[in-house]
Amino acid sequence: MVKIRTTVILAVMAAVFLAACNGEAAETTEGPAEETPTIEVFVEMPTVQTAEATAEPTEEETAEPTPTELTLTSTAFENGGEIPERYGYYRDNVSPPMTWAGVPGATQTLVLIMEDRFYQDAPEGPPCHWMLYRIPRYVNNLPEGVPAASLFADTTAQAPNLNGDTAYAGPYPPPGEIHEYAFTLYALNTIFYGLPLTTTCGEVRQILAENPEMILASTELVGWYEGVAQ
Repeated sequence: MVKIRTTVILAVMAAVFLAACNGEAAETTEGPAEETPTIEVFVEMPTVQTAEATAEPTEEETAEPTPTELTLTSTAFENGGEIPERYGYYRDNVSPPMTWAGVPGATQTLVLIMEDRFYQDAPEGPPCHWMLYRIPRYVNNLPEGVPAASLFADTTAQAPNLNGDTAYAGPYPPPGEIHEYAFTLYALNTIFYGLPLTTTCGEVRQILAENPEMILASTELVGWYEGVAQ
């Protein structure tokens, strides 16, 4: 009788143990099975959406960004308009305010040149009334009345004008005669640090003519001025 009871007890215990093991195995097997779909949905849904968008791209998604156009404006006069008398050499002789936008990202420095287009065909080029070079790329405007100086704190340099002064020289055509003046802005991929402060407008124009690859973009603002009596 003792042996039978012991055998029965052992059999029951073995059955319970196997049932417990089977239960844990079932729980272990079923646990990940319930979590996997959630993980797959969370991870793969964005992947599927991205794949579909890549497989069927829209024109807007594949189009390259449109380059911004370099522009030069002034609050003193409009392009093609009359330059106010006060900016003339025989009047206040102060430089007009200038603002620009659309500078290419690879720009290292800017150059601004003011020329008298009436003498466009002159052997040495049109007279240079004003030139600023080594203008930092982060600068986007010039105030009215830039002072006479060959070098400014931000590394901008001012070249001698047609009169030999390192300053702005306003328009001064003969009285009653109308001349056209162009303010040309160049965005360059060079800094021009090697140029001496005695560099002239003609020398810079020659460098640009011989090395057109330096010019990333250029634009101009043109105005006309009627000569006044001194």
